[in-house]
Amino acid sequence: MSGRTIGLYLTPGYDSALVIRLEKGMRSRGAKVVLVGYGDRESVDIPGAGGSVSIPARSLTDTTVEDMDALVIPACSAGEYKTADEKILTLLIVMQNIRKPVGAIGNAPVMLAAAGLLAGRRVTGAESIRARMDDANAVFIDQDVVVDHKLVTARATDDVTHFLEAITLLLEPAATRR
Repeated sequence: MSGRTIGLYLTPGYDSALVIRLEKGMRSRGAKVVLVGYGDRESVDIPGAGGSVSIPARSLTDTTVEDMDALVIPACSAGEYKTADEKILTLLIVMQNIRKPVGAIGNAPVMLAAAGLLAGRRVTGAESIRARMDDANAVFIDQDVVVDHKLVTARATDDVTHFLEAITLLLEPAATRR
């Protein structure tokens, strides 16, 4: 992950404890972490679960696939995802089309389903989204982390270490993994 830029997409109700663990874990692996907000302006406060607030460095409007090497969507409070937001759905589709890693934790795979990325793909996530994954024709697997090509999903905050290991492997050139 060293020297790579990882976008961390935040929507209202994001799991603040998870975001902190992701940021620390990515930075400890040498990555630059960029908070990307769901809005049109980067200076908009985004309220997280438990009263925390983050101010993203970038807005979704100002973010392109060239700005990052991977994109991660953390879990958030039920019903808070902007699944009809064309900007994030398009970004997710393009990231996958050009084979850049996309990660989703907890209930975040609903964003991948909304983007139409899950048909026939293996995923995991919070048990509460299993029916939605079935509706998206995904193969839901009950394990801590599932990697399907450049798509990485994890069940919960407790699985962050394995999630980060998977993302790191996808970002490393094959020659350095030997």
